Amino acid sequence: MSVYSVNEWVAGGTYPLYTVVKRTGALTGHPSPAYFYALTSHDSVSTNPEADTVNWGGYGTAADSSIRPKFEWTPSYGLTNQLTPRVKSIKLGDGYEQRMQDGINTVLLSVSLSFETRTQDETEAISHFLHERGGYETFLFTPEPPYDKEKLFLAREWNSTYNFFDNYSISVSFEELPIVS
Repeated sequence: MSVYSVNEWVAGGTYPLYTVVKRTGALTGHPSPAYFYALTSHDSVSTNPEADTVNWGGYGTAADSSIRPKFEWTPSYGLTNQLTPRVKSIKLGDGYEQRMQDGINTVLLSVSLSFETRTQDETEAISHFLHERGGYETFLFTPEPPYDKEKLFLAREWNSTYNFFDNYSISVSFEELPIVS
């Protein structure tokens, strides 16, 4: 598989873990083409990927009930969560300062993730997901505790490192968006 060429899903096919497939045509609530990622190695009898959430990932339902892409991979240990609340402040005379939140949803999460020692297949699946979002499309992701709530994120950039045969690393930063839109 390549990030740039993905095969169409076929009923009755055998799909190893991390296989990426696309479905085109009228899919209820999904874009066309819609991309799905094998969560298990399996034989696909006749259930379409959009209806088989045990074997296929790629989409979830957001808080606003819309169907959104969903990032399903587990990062390596050592992720970093950064929170920088947006605050307005006014400096007054004699050293006084008044502070208030700057708008709504002012405490947003930024998560730095790494995926170390991953196979080529998993790296291609993760890279394909990020590449398809193109740095502008939002997606669902559930960070690790203590911030383990599914939220809407954006990945503006990422990098992939080829360590040696069938061993790759990816690092990426996810930025939480203020409002589900």
